[in-house]
Amino acid sequence: MSDKPTTPRSRSRAPARPARPAAPAKPAAAGETAAPETAARIDAEVAESVKAAQEAAKLAAEQVAAGVKAAEKAAEEIQARLKSMFEAIEAETRRNAERVSAAALTNVKAAEAASAGLPERLAAEIKAAEARLESAAGKLKAHIDETLSQAEAATEKASRAVSDATAERIRAAEAAVAKFQEQAEERLRAAEAATANLAAAQQRGIQSAERAGSTVMEGFARAQKQIADFVTERLRHDIDAQTALLRCRSLEDVHDVQQRFIKTAMDQYSAEATRMVKLSGDVASRALENAKG
Repeated sequence: MSDKPTTPRSRSRAPARPARPAAPAKPAAAGETAAPETAARIDAEVAESVKAAQEAAKLAAEQVAAGVKAAEKAAEEIQARLKSMFEAIEAETRRNAERVSAAALTNVKAAEAASAGLPERLAAEIKAAEARLESAAGKLKAHIDETLSQAEAATEKASRAVSDATAERIRAAEAAVAKFQEQAEERLRAAEAATANLAAAQQRGIQSAERAGSTVMEGFARAQKQIADFVTERLRHDIDAQTALLRCRSLEDVHDVQQRFIKTAMDQYSAEATRMVKLSGDVASRALENAKG
């Protein structure tokens, strides 16, 4: 008899054998020869079953490996697209920040140029006013001298009338001079107020540029944190997907895991891209508002 254990198939065939009656020694030897043949046939069938199971397991392992490779390739492509999208968003954010900084710098330079030229213009206007005042005073003095000379040369009868006329002209001239001086002082006060306004505008421009720069740096920090959180979440999801693939027992399970992995990845990438675009727009808007003051 064979030392190998009896398989279920061999046990199922055992009751079909008829009971062997007691026989001489020679027939008993023939029965002993049939038992090894049955065991060999059973061993061959078991070997074929094991070989078929090994081939099926090998095929399933190859299919699982192919599925994992396809999923990894899809993940790499998605990560490459996301990287390109992040680079485009970062470039757009940088360009917005540069435009805001350039606009703020232009405003500051314009304010500085206007403030630098104002004292010269004020000095020129003051000199012109002084020159006009001196000219008017000279003309007035000449006119008064001429009038006095005419009054002295006139007869005594007309001296009072001439004196009255001269006094009236003097008062009119004094009033004109006082009015001109008042106008000159008003222009000077207006020029001083304009200088103060330009200085305040320059200060506001500098403060606006500082606020815009702070807003842009804050936006970059928020974007970096958001990207780091997203990458961490994606790594966790990839590890979960690989673990699920290793637990698959059939091709249907592998296909289902792949579909769920790709769908979840696309949803996450789309949501992250939307959040990044919104963050970029918010930062640009706030920076422009701060630059405008």
